[in-house]
Amino acid sequence: MELYDILNKKCNKLNHLIYLYGTDRYLSDITVKYLLSSDEIGFPELNVTRINDRNVTAEEAEKILMVPPIGGTKRLIIIDYECIQKQEYDRFSELIFKIPDFASLVLINVSDNPDSRSSLSKLLLKRADVIKCSFNTNGEITDYIVNLFKTNGKSITRNDAAFLYDFVQSDFNTLNNEIIKLCSLSKDSINSKDISIYCNKADDYKIYLLHNYLINGELTSAKALLSSVLRDGSLIPLISYLATNFEILLMARACLDSGYSAANTLKTIVDNFNGKYEYRIKNLIKQVRRFDISDIRKAIDTLAELDYLSKSNNYYLGESMLGYLCEIYKIK
Repeated sequence: MELYDILNKKCNKLNHLIYLYGTDRYLSDITVKYLLSSDEIGFPELNVTRINDRNVTAEEAEKILMVPPIGGTKRLIIIDYECIQKQEYDRFSELIFKIPDFASLVLINVSDNPDSRSSLSKLLLKRADVIKCSFNTNGEITDYIVNLFKTNGKSITRNDAAFLYDFVQSDFNTLNNEIIKLCSLSKDSINSKDISIYCNKADDYKIYLLHNYLINGELTSAKALLSSVLRDGSLIPLISYLATNFEILLMARACLDSGYSAANTLKTIVDNFNGKYEYRIKNLIKQVRRFDISDIRKAIDTLAELDYLSKSNNYYLGESMLGYLCEIYKIK
């Protein structure tokens, strides 16, 4: 089952065995909320048991599962996978085949890569209704955002959805709150302008804007924004972000010079970054022709030097950073 298929929907029928895995607690929590919406449970306070703070044995879980539900047709027991000791894996594997028709067992594993070598995990992946509660790539996150807007009766392009994620850059709880805010607008379609006006910016967005000002030669705007970054504190995040930008530009230039299309260049670089930064990489590919490959290499060397200086206790870059940036971006 895909995660965005259950958003804001009611659960009609509970499988007797459900396996949630993924590192994002917010996503697993909304999935549990979806499961609890089932009319089969009747009274959750009587028919739902949650174990997430102590060790649990298969014997204890079996005793709970074997008690018929009260005022409903299903009893639900939810257990965090980490609460099961390894010596209990085989017993839980046996329990899976004993679950009565009136009960459902939900196991939650806070890992993006369940250990398929263990007998229990292997059995769960084979027999359970499996729901992945995390996203490994920006493409999956973009699909999630687009579908969440659709569920709320709104539309957003994939490009603007990717922009929203880059703009907010936070946990899914915060992202969801920003989406709710945008869905409250009295318009059917949401775009990047709406996101810029109504959503809370991530700290990295300032640096994203600074890069764009510099690459377009907008020195006055760049200087004002750099002053804001300096007031915020350390220059290390700025230097790190820009260094990654120029690494991406170097890869993009190498791909394009080798005859890759823009689409294949994007795929190659996104894959190299394990599915991250899709929107950012797409913009950098559009900008790469403004630099010779020698300029990009020189920028990377300069940023490496600045990284060393910024971490030196007896050296303060301060306002001199603007001069370095003008050199990097060839602004005279």
